[in-house]
Amino acid sequence: MKKLIFLTLLLAAGCTTPGDIVYKDKIVENKVAVAQPCVVGVRPTPPISLKEQYTLPQWRALSIKQRAALVSIQGLNYKKYGEDLNGSTISCP
Repeated sequence: MKKLIFLTLLLAAGCTTPGDIVYKDKIVENKVAVAQPCVVGVRPTPPISLKEQYTLPQWRALSIKQRAALVSIQGLNYKKYGEDLNGSTISCP
């Protein structure tokens, strides 16, 4: 008798219709990388090289101190140019 009741309950449980099932929608946020256009600011102008500023005879006419000063100024100009260039293109990958 116990087997018959169990079997009847088991059959009754299997007779549910799909309309009785309740599904709950859950909103899920997925973050996906999307390609963005590169927005470049105003690019700085590169410093003029010493070869363009001085001819070879003019360069040889300068003293060692003058040459060293010009080379150090040129190095600082390139450093500032690099920092400005990095600042204007920082949004680009």
